Amino acid sequence: MTLKRSFTVACTLSLALCVFLDGLSTGSVQAQFAGQVGGVVSNGTSGASVPEGFEVVLITTDLEGRPVDQQTTRVDSRGVFSFTNVRSGQDVVNRVLTDYQGVISAINLQDELAPANLKVQIFETTRSLETIEVTSHALVVRPDASISAMGILEYVTFRNSGDRTFVADLTDPKVTGLSMFRFGLPPGFEGLSGISVDPPLPAGQLVEVGPGFALTNPIPPGEYRLLFEYFVPYDGSTLEFAKNLPFGARELRVLMLKEAGRVSGDGLKPGEDVTLGLSTYSVVTGANFARGRQVALMFGELPEPPLLDRITNAIDDSSDAVKIGVPVAAGALLAALLGYVFVVRRRRTGSAVAKGADVVEADAQVERATLIQQIAELDTRFEAGEIAEAEYRSRRAELAARATGLPGR
Repeated sequence: MTLKRSFTVACTLSLALCVFLDGLSTGSVQAQFAGQVGGVVSNGTSGASVPEGFEVVLITTDLEGRPVDQQTTRVDSRGVFSFTNVRSGQDVVNRVLTDYQGVISAINLQDELAPANLKVQIFETTRSLETIEVTSHALVVRPDASISAMGILEYVTFRNSGDRTFVADLTDPKVTGLSMFRFGLPPGFEGLSGISVDPPLPAGQLVEVGPGFALTNPIPPGEYRLLFEYFVPYDGSTLEFAKNLPFGARELRVLMLKEAGRVSGDGLKPGEDVTLGLSTYSVVTGANFARGRQVALMFGELPEPPLLDRITNAIDDSSDAVKIGVPVAAGALLAALLGYVFVVRRRRTGSAVAKGADVVEADAQVERATLIQQIAELDTRFEAGEIAEAEYRSRRAELAARATGLPGR
Protein backbone atom coordinates (compact mmCIF):
# COMPACT_ATOMS: atom_id res chain seq x y z
CA MET A 1 0.00 0.00 0.00
CA THR A 2 1.59 3.26 -1.12
CA LEU A 3 1.09 6.58 0.59
CA LYS A 4 0.68 9.14 -2.19
CA ARG A 5 -1.79 11.72 -0.99
CA SER A 6 -3.35 12.99 2.20
CA PHE A 7 -7.00 13.60 3.08
CA THR A 8 -6.58 14.74 6.66
CA VAL A 9 -8.94 17.56 7.58
CA ALA A 10 -11.31 15.46 9.69
CA CYS A 11 -8.47 13.42 11.20
CA THR A 12 -6.55 16.55 12.12
CA LEU A 13 -9.59 18.08 13.82
CA SER A 14 -10.25 14.85 15.72
CA LEU A 15 -6.66 14.56 16.87
CA ALA A 16 -6.52 18.21 17.85
CA LEU A 17 -9.64 17.76 19.96
CA CYS A 18 -8.19 14.66 21.62
CA VAL A 19 -4.94 16.48 22.42
CA PHE A 20 -6.89 19.41 23.84
CA LEU A 21 -8.99 17.14 26.06
CA ASP A 22 -5.90 15.19 27.15
CA GLY A 23 -4.29 18.45 28.15
CA LEU A 24 -7.27 19.36 30.29
CA SER A 25 -7.41 15.97 32.02
CA THR A 26 -3.70 15.68 32.79
CA GLY A 27 -3.48 18.62 35.12
CA SER A 28 -6.64 17.80 37.09
CA VAL A 29 -5.87 14.10 37.60
CA GLN A 30 -2.25 14.27 38.66
CA ALA A 31 -3.14 16.43 41.65
CA GLN A 32 -5.18 13.49 42.98
CA PHE A 33 -2.40 10.89 42.85
CA ALA A 34 -1.18 11.51 46.37
CA GLY A 35 1.41 8.76 45.81
CA GLN A 36 -1.17 5.94 45.82
CA VAL A 37 -2.82 3.90 43.06
CA GLY A 38 -5.19 0.99 43.56
CA GLY A 39 -8.45 -0.66 42.70
CA VAL A 40 -10.14 -3.99 42.11
CA VAL A 41 -9.86 -6.54 39.31
CA SER A 42 -12.96 -8.43 38.18
CA ASN A 43 -13.66 -10.96 35.45
CA GLY A 44 -16.38 -9.75 33.11
CA THR A 45 -17.09 -13.15 31.57
CA SER A 46 -20.12 -14.91 32.97
CA GLY A 47 -19.16 -17.74 35.35
CA ALA A 48 -15.42 -16.89 35.31
CA SER A 49 -13.29 -15.51 38.14
CA VAL A 50 -9.98 -13.75 38.67
CA PRO A 51 -7.15 -16.28 39.05
CA GLU A 52 -5.62 -16.52 42.50
CA GLY A 53 -2.49 -14.39 42.77
CA PHE A 54 -3.27 -12.48 39.55
CA GLU A 55 -0.55 -9.89 38.90
CA VAL A 56 -1.00 -6.19 38.22
CA VAL A 57 1.91 -4.06 37.01
CA LEU A 58 2.43 -0.31 37.33
CA ILE A 59 4.94 1.21 34.91
CA THR A 60 6.23 4.78 35.16
CA THR A 61 7.89 6.34 32.11
CA ASP A 62 9.20 9.76 31.19
CA LEU A 63 7.50 11.80 28.49
CA GLU A 64 9.62 10.07 25.84
CA GLY A 65 8.40 6.64 26.93
CA ARG A 66 11.60 5.58 28.67
CA PRO A 67 10.99 3.45 31.83
CA VAL A 68 11.56 5.27 35.10
CA ASP A 69 10.07 2.80 37.60
CA GLN A 70 8.12 -0.47 37.68
CA GLN A 71 6.11 -2.09 40.47
CA THR A 72 4.31 -5.43 40.54
CA THR A 73 1.68 -6.59 43.00
CA ARG A 74 -0.86 -9.42 43.32
CA VAL A 75 -4.56 -9.12 43.98
CA ASP A 76 -5.99 -10.45 47.25
CA SER A 77 -8.92 -12.85 47.54
CA ARG A 78 -11.32 -10.01 46.72
CA GLY A 79 -9.37 -8.91 43.65
CA VAL A 80 -8.10 -5.78 45.37
CA PHE A 81 -4.63 -4.35 44.60
CA SER A 82 -2.71 -1.21 45.56
CA PHE A 83 0.57 0.60 44.86
CA THR A 84 2.16 3.13 47.20
CA ASN A 85 4.89 5.71 46.72
CA VAL A 86 3.89 6.21 43.10
CA ARG A 87 5.94 8.87 41.39
CA SER A 88 3.80 11.71 40.03
CA GLY A 89 4.40 15.00 38.26
CA GLN A 90 4.23 16.68 34.89
CA ASP A 91 7.39 14.89 33.70
CA VAL A 92 6.17 11.28 34.05
CA VAL A 93 3.35 9.03 32.81
CA ASN A 94 1.90 6.15 34.87
CA ARG A 95 0.11 3.12 33.45
CA VAL A 96 -1.47 0.07 35.05
CA LEU A 97 -1.04 -3.10 32.96
CA THR A 98 -2.65 -6.53 33.09
CA ASP A 99 -1.88 -9.64 31.02
CA TYR A 100 -4.61 -12.27 30.88
CA GLN A 101 -4.67 -15.11 28.36
CA GLY A 102 -2.25 -13.21 26.16
CA VAL A 103 -4.30 -10.00 26.06
CA ILE A 104 -2.32 -7.08 27.45
CA SER A 105 -4.46 -4.16 28.57
CA ALA A 106 -3.26 -0.78 29.80
CA ILE A 107 -4.90 2.03 31.74
CA ASN A 108 -3.33 5.46 31.39
CA LEU A 109 -3.71 7.03 34.81
CA GLN A 110 -3.60 10.52 33.33
CA ASP A 111 -7.04 9.70 31.88
CA GLU A 112 -8.53 8.54 35.20
CA LEU A 113 -10.41 10.75 37.62
CA ALA A 114 -9.92 8.35 40.56
CA PRO A 115 -6.58 6.50 40.18
CA ALA A 116 -6.83 5.20 43.75
CA ASN A 117 -10.13 3.48 42.96
CA LEU A 118 -9.69 1.84 39.56
CA LYS A 119 -12.11 -0.69 38.10
CA VAL A 120 -10.05 -3.18 36.07
CA GLN A 121 -11.82 -5.84 34.04
CA ILE A 122 -10.38 -8.94 32.41
CA PHE A 123 -12.25 -11.32 30.10
CA GLU A 124 -11.99 -14.86 28.86
CA THR A 125 -11.11 -15.04 25.15
CA THR A 126 -12.81 -16.43 22.06
CA ARG A 127 -11.87 -17.04 18.41
CA SER A 128 -15.42 -16.36 17.24
CA LEU A 129 -16.38 -13.14 15.48
CA GLU A 130 -20.10 -13.71 15.98
CA THR A 131 -20.45 -11.02 18.66
CA ILE A 132 -18.61 -8.35 16.64
CA GLU A 133 -21.08 -6.05 14.88
CA VAL A 134 -20.99 -2.70 13.08
CA THR A 135 -23.66 -0.36 14.40
CA SER A 136 -22.89 2.65 12.23
CA HIS A 137 -20.76 3.12 9.10
CA ALA A 138 -20.26 6.49 7.41
CA LEU A 139 -18.25 7.47 4.33
CA VAL A 140 -17.36 11.14 3.82
CA VAL A 141 -16.47 11.75 0.17
CA ARG A 142 -14.64 14.74 -1.33
CA PRO A 143 -13.64 14.54 -5.03
CA ASP A 144 -10.54 16.47 -6.13
CA ALA A 145 -10.41 17.34 -9.83
CA SER A 146 -6.75 18.35 -9.70
CA ILE A 147 -5.69 14.76 -8.99
CA SER A 148 -8.74 12.96 -10.49
CA ALA A 149 -9.33 11.12 -7.23
CA MET A 150 -11.89 10.98 -4.45
CA GLY A 151 -10.71 11.33 -0.88
CA ILE A 152 -12.80 9.05 1.31
CA LEU A 153 -12.85 9.15 5.10
CA GLU A 154 -14.64 6.25 6.80
CA TYR A 155 -15.98 6.44 10.34
CA VAL A 156 -17.11 3.10 11.76
CA THR A 157 -18.75 2.44 15.11
CA PHE A 158 -18.52 -1.22 16.09
CA ARG A 159 -19.03 -3.22 19.23
CA ASN A 160 -18.29 -6.55 20.83
CA SER A 161 -21.67 -7.38 22.32
CA GLY A 162 -20.45 -10.53 24.06
CA ASP A 163 -18.61 -11.05 27.35
CA ARG A 164 -15.39 -12.45 25.92
CA THR A 165 -12.45 -10.77 24.19
CA PHE A 166 -12.11 -11.71 20.53
CA VAL A 167 -8.56 -12.84 19.70
CA ALA A 168 -7.48 -13.91 16.20
CA ASP A 169 -5.47 -17.12 16.17
CA LEU A 170 -2.38 -15.87 14.36
CA THR A 171 -0.47 -19.08 15.15
CA ASP A 172 -2.75 -21.04 12.81
CA PRO A 173 -0.95 -21.34 9.43
CA LYS A 174 -4.37 -21.46 7.74
CA VAL A 175 -5.54 -18.19 9.23
CA THR A 176 -7.07 -15.84 6.64
CA GLY A 177 -8.74 -12.46 6.58
CA LEU A 178 -12.03 -14.28 7.18
CA SER A 179 -10.95 -14.98 10.76
CA MET A 180 -9.90 -11.39 11.50
CA PHE A 181 -11.68 -8.09 11.96
CA ARG A 182 -11.46 -6.77 8.41
CA PHE A 183 -12.65 -3.97 6.11
CA GLY A 184 -13.05 -4.07 2.34
CA LEU A 185 -11.83 -1.17 0.22
CA PRO A 186 -12.49 -0.35 -3.46
CA PRO A 187 -10.17 -1.94 -6.04
CA GLY A 188 -7.34 0.44 -6.92
CA PHE A 189 -7.53 2.40 -3.67
CA GLU A 190 -4.43 4.37 -2.69
CA GLY A 191 -2.88 5.97 0.38
CA LEU A 192 -4.57 4.15 3.26
CA SER A 193 -3.69 6.21 6.34
CA GLY A 194 -5.01 7.95 9.44
CA ILE A 195 -6.11 4.68 11.05
CA SER A 196 -7.15 5.18 14.67
CA VAL A 197 -9.44 3.46 17.18
CA ASP A 198 -11.12 5.13 20.17
CA PRO A 199 -10.97 3.91 22.86
CA PRO A 200 -7.67 2.20 22.01
CA LEU A 201 -7.62 -1.56 21.52
CA PRO A 202 -4.94 -3.83 23.01
CA ALA A 203 -1.77 -3.99 20.93
CA GLY A 204 -2.04 -5.51 17.45
CA GLN A 205 -1.05 -5.05 13.83
CA LEU A 206 -2.52 -3.89 10.54
CA VAL A 207 -2.39 -6.50 7.78
CA GLU A 208 -3.32 -6.22 4.11
CA VAL A 209 -6.18 -8.52 3.13
CA GLY A 210 -7.25 -8.49 -0.52
CA PRO A 211 -8.50 -5.02 -1.44
CA GLY A 212 -8.65 -3.89 2.16
CA PHE A 213 -7.12 -4.46 5.58
CA ALA A 214 -7.62 -6.31 8.85
CA LEU A 215 -6.75 -5.59 12.47
CA THR A 216 -5.11 -8.28 14.57
CA ASN A 217 -5.83 -6.40 17.79
CA PRO A 218 -7.85 -8.23 20.44
CA ILE A 219 -11.34 -6.72 20.81
CA PRO A 220 -12.68 -6.72 24.39
CA PRO A 221 -16.41 -6.28 25.02
CA GLY A 222 -17.54 -2.71 24.48
CA GLU A 223 -18.07 -0.07 21.80
CA TYR A 224 -15.33 1.45 19.64
CA ARG A 225 -14.94 4.02 16.88
CA LEU A 226 -12.60 3.43 13.95
CA LEU A 227 -11.39 6.16 11.59
CA PHE A 228 -9.37 5.74 8.37
CA GLU A 229 -8.88 7.45 5.02
CA TYR A 230 -7.79 6.65 1.47
CA PHE A 231 -8.11 7.76 -2.17
CA VAL A 232 -9.88 6.22 -5.14
CA PRO A 233 -8.75 7.45 -8.59
CA TYR A 234 -11.44 8.09 -11.19
CA ASP A 235 -11.44 8.78 -14.93
CA GLY A 236 -14.11 11.03 -16.34
CA SER A 237 -17.13 12.25 -14.44
CA THR A 238 -18.42 8.96 -13.00
CA LEU A 239 -17.20 6.21 -10.69
CA GLU A 240 -18.80 3.01 -9.46
CA PHE A 241 -17.59 0.42 -6.97
CA ALA A 242 -19.01 -2.11 -4.54
CA LYS A 243 -18.58 -1.36 -0.85
CA ASN A 244 -17.97 -4.61 1.03
CA LEU A 245 -19.51 -4.90 4.48
CA PRO A 246 -18.00 -8.07 6.03
CA PHE A 247 -19.75 -7.36 9.34
CA GLY A 248 -22.81 -5.70 7.88
CA ALA A 249 -24.08 -2.40 9.28
CA ARG A 250 -27.16 -1.37 11.20
CA GLU A 251 -26.84 1.99 9.49
CA LEU A 252 -24.83 3.03 6.42
CA ARG A 253 -24.47 6.65 5.33
CA VAL A 254 -22.55 8.21 2.45
CA LEU A 255 -21.89 11.96 2.64
CA MET A 256 -20.91 13.59 -0.65
CA LEU A 257 -19.61 17.15 -0.92
CA LYS A 258 -22.70 18.79 -2.39
CA GLU A 259 -21.10 20.96 -5.07
CA ALA A 260 -18.75 18.17 -6.17
CA GLY A 261 -21.20 15.63 -7.61
CA ARG A 262 -24.00 13.27 -6.70
CA VAL A 263 -24.13 9.82 -5.07
CA SER A 264 -26.58 6.94 -5.08
CA GLY A 265 -26.39 3.37 -3.91
CA ASP A 266 -28.07 0.00 -3.81
CA GLY A 267 -30.45 0.03 -0.85
CA LEU A 268 -29.70 3.69 -0.04
CA LYS A 269 -32.21 6.54 0.00
CA PRO A 270 -31.63 10.34 -0.01
CA GLY A 271 -31.48 11.93 3.42
CA GLU A 272 -31.26 15.49 4.67
CA ASP A 273 -28.19 17.54 3.79
CA VAL A 274 -25.69 18.02 6.59
CA THR A 275 -23.11 20.74 7.22
CA LEU A 276 -19.61 19.85 8.41
CA GLY A 277 -17.48 22.89 9.09
CA LEU A 278 -18.04 25.25 6.17
CA SER A 279 -19.09 22.55 3.69
CA THR A 280 -22.50 21.09 2.90
CA TYR A 281 -22.89 17.40 2.06
CA SER A 282 -25.61 15.44 0.32
CA VAL A 283 -26.53 12.27 2.19
CA VAL A 284 -27.80 8.84 1.17
CA THR A 285 -28.58 6.34 3.89
CA GLY A 286 -29.75 2.78 4.48
CA ALA A 287 -30.24 0.36 7.37
CA ASN A 288 -29.91 -3.26 8.43
CA PHE A 289 -27.29 -4.53 5.99
CA ALA A 290 -26.44 -8.19 6.59
CA ARG A 291 -22.94 -9.57 7.08
CA GLY A 292 -21.11 -10.05 3.82
CA ARG A 293 -23.34 -7.58 1.95
CA GLN A 294 -21.95 -5.65 -1.00
CA VAL A 295 -23.47 -2.23 -1.61
CA ALA A 296 -23.07 -0.80 -5.11
CA LEU A 297 -22.16 2.89 -4.89
CA MET A 298 -22.52 5.19 -7.91
CA PHE A 299 -20.91 8.63 -8.07
CA GLY A 300 -21.78 11.01 -10.89
CA GLU A 301 -21.17 14.56 -12.11
CA LEU A 302 -17.68 14.41 -10.59
CA PRO A 303 -15.40 17.39 -11.25
CA GLU A 304 -12.97 16.81 -14.08
CA PRO A 305 -9.47 18.28 -14.49
CA PRO A 306 -9.13 21.54 -16.44
CA LEU A 307 -9.13 21.21 -20.24
CA LEU A 308 -5.35 21.63 -20.45
CA ASP A 309 -4.81 18.67 -18.12
CA ARG A 310 -7.20 16.51 -20.12
CA ILE A 311 -5.42 17.43 -23.36
CA THR A 312 -2.02 16.67 -21.79
CA ASN A 313 -3.27 13.28 -20.57
CA ALA A 314 -4.70 12.56 -24.00
CA ILE A 315 -1.29 13.20 -25.55
CA ASP A 316 0.18 10.44 -23.40
CA ASP A 317 -2.56 7.89 -24.07
CA SER A 318 -3.83 8.57 -27.59
CA SER A 319 -3.01 7.32 -31.07
CA ASP A 320 -0.32 8.80 -33.34
CA ALA A 321 -2.90 10.81 -35.29
CA VAL A 322 -4.04 12.65 -32.18
CA LYS A 323 -0.48 13.20 -30.99
CA ILE A 324 0.27 15.19 -34.15
CA GLY A 325 -2.63 17.61 -33.89
CA VAL A 326 -3.26 18.16 -30.20
CA PRO A 327 0.05 19.75 -29.10
CA VAL A 328 -0.76 22.83 -31.18
CA ALA A 329 -4.06 23.29 -29.38
CA ALA A 330 -2.47 22.55 -26.01
CA GLY A 331 0.16 25.20 -26.62
CA ALA A 332 -2.47 27.71 -27.68
CA LEU A 333 -4.55 27.00 -24.58
CA LEU A 334 -1.51 27.34 -22.34
CA ALA A 335 -0.73 30.69 -23.94
CA ALA A 336 -4.33 31.76 -23.44
CA LEU A 337 -4.25 30.78 -19.78
CA LEU A 338 -0.94 32.56 -19.21
CA GLY A 339 -2.36 35.61 -20.89
CA TYR A 340 -5.40 35.43 -18.63
CA VAL A 341 -3.27 35.18 -15.50
CA PHE A 342 -1.13 38.10 -16.63
CA VAL A 343 -4.11 40.34 -17.37
CA VAL A 344 -5.92 39.50 -14.14
CA ARG A 345 -2.77 40.05 -12.09
CA ARG A 346 -2.20 43.41 -13.78
CA ARG A 347 -5.79 44.47 -13.16
CA ARG A 348 -5.69 43.49 -9.51
CA THR A 349 -2.61 45.65 -8.97
CA GLY A 350 -4.19 48.66 -10.69
CA SER A 351 -6.07 51.46 -9.05
CA ALA A 352 -9.54 50.37 -10.12
CA VAL A 353 -11.40 47.40 -11.64
CA ALA A 354 -14.51 47.97 -13.71
CA LYS A 355 -17.66 46.47 -12.23
CA GLY A 356 -18.57 43.22 -13.98
CA ALA A 357 -15.13 42.72 -15.55
CA ASP A 358 -14.62 39.40 -13.79
CA VAL A 359 -17.87 38.06 -15.23
CA VAL A 360 -16.90 39.16 -18.76
CA GLU A 361 -13.47 37.60 -18.25
CA ALA A 362 -14.94 34.28 -17.11
CA ASP A 363 -17.35 34.13 -20.07
CA ALA A 364 -14.50 34.85 -22.45
CA GLN A 365 -12.42 32.02 -20.98
CA VAL A 366 -15.25 29.54 -21.45
CA GLU A 367 -15.67 30.61 -25.08
CA ARG A 368 -11.91 30.53 -25.68
CA ALA A 369 -11.66 26.99 -24.27
CA THR A 370 -14.49 25.92 -26.61
CA LEU A 371 -12.74 27.45 -29.63
CA ILE A 372 -9.46 25.78 -28.76
CA GLN A 373 -11.22 22.46 -28.39
CA GLN A 374 -12.65 22.99 -31.89
CA ILE A 375 -9.13 23.71 -33.17
CA ALA A 376 -7.92 20.45 -31.64
CA GLU A 377 -10.73 18.51 -33.29
CA LEU A 378 -10.00 20.25 -36.61
CA ASP A 379 -6.30 19.32 -36.37
CA THR A 380 -7.23 15.71 -35.68
CA ARG A 381 -9.56 15.52 -38.69
CA PHE A 382 -6.90 17.06 -40.95
CA GLU A 383 -4.21 14.61 -39.83
CA ALA A 384 -6.67 11.75 -40.42
CA GLY A 385 -7.28 12.97 -44.00
CA GLU A 386 -10.93 13.83 -43.39
CA ILE A 387 -10.64 17.45 -44.56
CA ALA A 388 -8.81 19.19 -47.43
CA GLU A 389 -5.79 21.34 -46.61
CA ALA A 390 -7.24 24.58 -47.98
CA GLU A 391 -10.44 24.24 -45.96
CA TYR A 392 -8.44 23.20 -42.90
CA ARG A 393 -6.17 26.26 -43.01
CA SER A 394 -9.07 28.66 -43.62
CA ARG A 395 -11.23 27.33 -40.78
CA ARG A 396 -8.27 27.09 -38.43
CA ALA A 397 -7.27 30.70 -39.05
CA GLU A 398 -10.84 31.82 -38.41
CA LEU A 399 -11.05 29.92 -35.10
CA ALA A 400 -7.65 31.17 -33.98
CA ALA A 401 -8.58 34.77 -34.77
CA ARG A 402 -11.78 34.49 -32.76
CA ALA A 403 -9.89 33.00 -29.81
CA THR A 404 -7.18 35.65 -29.77
CA GLY A 405 -9.73 38.44 -30.17
CA LEU A 406 -11.60 37.63 -26.98
CA PRO A 407 -11.15 39.76 -23.83
CA GLY A 408 -8.36 38.67 -21.53
CA ARG A 409 -5.53 38.49 -24.03
